[in-house]
Amino acid sequence: MVGALFPKEVTGILYRRGRALAQVSIEARLLPEPGILARTASIMAEMNIRILSLTFTSRGDRRYITAFIDLTESKCTLEELVDMLRRQEYTVRVMYSPADLPGLIVDRHCFPLETLGGEMRALLIPVKVFSGIFADLKERYGRAMWAVAYHQGRLLGELVARHVLKKLPGPPSKLMRELARLYSAYGWGRMEVVGKGRVVIRDNFEVEGYARSEEPVCHFTRGILSGGASAIRGGEFEVEEVSCKAMGGEYCEFVLRRR
Repeated sequence: MVGALFPKEVTGILYRRGRALAQVSIEARLLPEPGILARTASIMAEMNIRILSLTFTSRGDRRYITAFIDLTESKCTLEELVDMLRRQEYTVRVMYSPADLPGLIVDRHCFPLETLGGEMRALLIPVKVFSGIFADLKERYGRAMWAVAYHQGRLLGELVARHVLKKLPGPPSKLMRELARLYSAYGWGRMEVVGKGRVVIRDNFEVEGYARSEEPVCHFTRGILSGGASAIRGGEFEVEEVSCKAMGGEYCEFVLRRR
């Protein structure tokens, strides 16, 4: 990993006190030349409308744009913006919603949340809630729950890896690095393959629900690594967490060994 990474916000909810917010969403047809997003942004800029958050999605010959916008300093109304967008040659339809509560805008236009080019439905859940589920189950039912977490992680690792393999067959070492980048792209942690059979994860989500631990806690993550390695390299892999942030380590480190 090099340099400081950028934040990435899902366009789901936004609050700006005292601001006139709205959501605008566009379904657009593909044009011979690129420029749909640039033209849409230019229209808003010409109207002195600020884009606060934006998502651009491609599905076949359609493009979908949804944006949270701030009209506070604009002399144009939301309806005037929508009218201008509807007149563009690429526009199929436009949805728009002003904020019901002052300064608060919540996505009303987009469902479901998807990944892998629309092949997999996704779920957004706070890190501490997801990690806390594993921590609470372990507290209530003992270490047997870690075996369940490992199994579920393994299923997920296999599922995602097979999707990647279907789209991008390639050398196993490169595919493992791409899966590590995907783990980071999904916000689960900053994963890096640091050597043959060794993986380091900084800021791993799974430790967030735990207080200080005397033993490693990232069993769901171990399962993900095991399932992903098995799908890509074939055979079975044992994964050991040799360093865990919950134990006071700087990061979580895993060693993969073929069985």
